[in-house]
Amino acid sequence: METINTKNILRIIKPVKSVAIGIAASLLVFSCNLKETNINPNVPSDASVNTLLPGAQLSLSFAQGSQLGPYVSIYNQHFAGNIDFASTVQNYTVANSYFNDYWSALYPGTLYNLKIIINKSKASGLPYYSGISRILFVVGIGTATDVFGDIPYSDALQINTSPLPKYDRQQDIYTNIQIQLDSAIQELSKPKTANLGGIVPSSDDVIFKGDVSKWIAAAWTLKARYALHLSKVDKTDAATKALSYASKGISSNAGDLAVSYTTAPTTSNPIFQYGSYRPNWIVAGKAIVNLLNGNEATDPGNKTVSLIDPRRAYLINPAGGKYVGLPTQGVIAFSTPGSFVASRTSQVIFTSFVENKLIEAEARLILADGGAQLALQDAVRASFNKIVSDPADTNATEVKRTAYINTKAVLTGDYDKDLKTIITQKYISLFSQPEPWVDYRRTGYPQLNLLSDGDHASNPGGGIPRRLPYPQNEEVLNSNIPTKTSNHQVPRLWWDK
Repeated sequence: METINTKNILRIIKPVKSVAIGIAASLLVFSCNLKETNINPNVPSDASVNTLLPGAQLSLSFAQGSQLGPYVSIYNQHFAGNIDFASTVQNYTVANSYFNDYWSALYPGTLYNLKIIINKSKASGLPYYSGISRILFVVGIGTATDVFGDIPYSDALQINTSPLPKYDRQQDIYTNIQIQLDSAIQELSKPKTANLGGIVPSSDDVIFKGDVSKWIAAAWTLKARYALHLSKVDKTDAATKALSYASKGISSNAGDLAVSYTTAPTTSNPIFQYGSYRPNWIVAGKAIVNLLNGNEATDPGNKTVSLIDPRRAYLINPAGGKYVGLPTQGVIAFSTPGSFVASRTSQVIFTSFVENKLIEAEARLILADGGAQLALQDAVRASFNKIVSDPADTNATEVKRTAYINTKAVLTGDYDKDLKTIITQKYISLFSQPEPWVDYRRTGYPQLNLLSDGDHASNPGGGIPRRLPYPQNEEVLNSNIPTKTSNHQVPRLWWDK
């Protein structure tokens, strides 16, 4: 298994200025082609697929959980930037050079290695390794296009033939995402004997230990996710496809597509590592704290009502005996990310059973088939089971859970109110994951307060960010970049127009 160096966490928010970073930057013109690509003969690729797979899985989780996660979580107000550099992320004045790390960690690192596995697996007759790697590749490229929009794709990761890869339209990338997931499902559905020499993933698959049925279910949930992302393009078509795909998706919390970390210092969860090195730089955002306290996300205070969320003590930590989020006037100590997302062994979750059920709930709401509330309540129960770890917690007893569900997870027949209810529960359940930011841009829920100092050149108009600006190194190195004037608002992503 690949070792994760704790020093890497120092680049979660503020990148290290070094020669090594400069070399990595020169590779930013790499991207990846999921069709028929060539391996660069100048790059060593002699490692076996079972050696490459665990490192690729861990590097993808670290890129998403560290280099990208804090930006996204601050923008959707799960987290808030409290000190030093993190405060520039909080008010959206962060320079686009700080997105270089995520881009370089994803393209010449993770995606390139996944592509090596795909190509080697195809040449060696190992469909299970290829299918798993395609799914992971979709997680990486899907997340990237959902934060940047148009990105290098069809002629990328071919430095010999495409040193300056073109940027593909997000619309085309979305089409190919579905094709790649279909290919992965087909590969993973083959009999075990289809893998030449009986070589199949096992302990080298740090996520599912080679259980292809779980990988297939995860692929269907991802298909449902990317179908529903297009709800602003064609709502009925998006919901119809998403519901069909979700019916074959992840069926329990045990099937969550996630990387688990250990108690060892070099393989601890990235958010835990960040908090250890820079305590209180990132704290809990006011919106999530309000919701966990039982209020609306936009509540002006931080009062706690009688019906608190049973997940509160696990998603955020109290500060001075209270749960309070930034920004709140007159407060010095703020709640911090809790044990579910920021302990040594916390998972980095790519997709989950809870997400699958919430996709189903929204799709059923759109199609008005009568099953939305049951799917929503099943999702909230599953979220409780996933997040709550203390059976003696008096705020999370079965009575309290049932009371919460009967109050916060009930639909009324009013479409807009019901959509708000579903998306709000998704916002809570998927705390610290990228999906709630996608949901906010698709639906406008949950409603979030705008920052008083958020209107400036990097974020004109002061709204919640709609995208990440392209990394500075891409602006310098790749003349095919579609625009060098992107900011946190424009150009909007294809599915967000």
